[in-house]
Amino acid sequence: MPRARNLKYSFFENDELADLEPLARLLFLGMWTIADYKGDFEWRERKIKKQILPYDECNISELAINLDKSGFIRFYSDGEKIYCRVVNFAKHQNPHKNEREKGSDIPTYTEDMRQLIDFKGLAINLDKSGFIRFYSASDRADSFNPNPESCNPNPESFNNTTADAVVVETDVSTPKRDAIPYQKIVDLYHTKLPMCPQVKKLNATRKAHIRGRWASGDLNDLETWGQYFEFVAKSRFLTGMTDPPNGRQPFVANLEWLTKDSNFTNVWEQKYHG
Repeated sequence: MPRARNLKYSFFENDELADLEPLARLLFLGMWTIADYKGDFEWRERKIKKQILPYDECNISELAINLDKSGFIRFYSDGEKIYCRVVNFAKHQNPHKNEREKGSDIPTYTEDMRQLIDFKGLAINLDKSGFIRFYSASDRADSFNPNPESCNPNPESFNNTTADAVVVETDVSTPKRDAIPYQKIVDLYHTKLPMCPQVKKLNATRKAHIRGRWASGDLNDLETWGQYFEFVAKSRFLTGMTDPPNGRQPFVANLEWLTKDSNFTNVWEQKYHG
């Protein structure tokens, strides 16, 4: 049952949250109202869609995955059901004492229950056996590229698999986030695009964008990252070499902009080359 929650002005000034599309931010707000007094709730995709975004055409899994990738929520499981934890819920909310006294049937989140996500879809390790389960099919999407200007731009949904889909088990030790060479990618950016703004701090938001490109399979080795930055260097618009009208300053893309989901797709499609 939805509950009344507090909304602070700092929500609108959160620059990391601002990197997510508007519907993801609205979904995040709605999650506060369906979470229990601890900040936990059961992940029931269709029900949550109806409760929070009933009038919007969108893929709720994509929005939730981006929230998890950015650290605002955490998927977890007790081995039978999937749940979500609203991170830092207790810091910003003060549930009514009656709500606390009534208790909750939702198991409390712990790191041991944390679930790894296959970023090509919402594939969760339900049995906690040490494997990620995901579907493999000939017609599944090649990559996960949500567009902030459109809630459901990908014509193939996460569950669009054919009858010959099979379940593949992969050891969770393989896709470690720490294995992503963040600093080497930044060094390549500085080398290939010296005319673009320098990265002075590799913060959580920038890491999240890089991780999204790496996990999607678009840029999952240093050679491809180098090719991407070289491709960007050929664009006069992205490198600030244009002469805008009315004396305005030319646009210059930075690392954060170049690794954002929708911007990456547009760059590869040569929408900024000409």
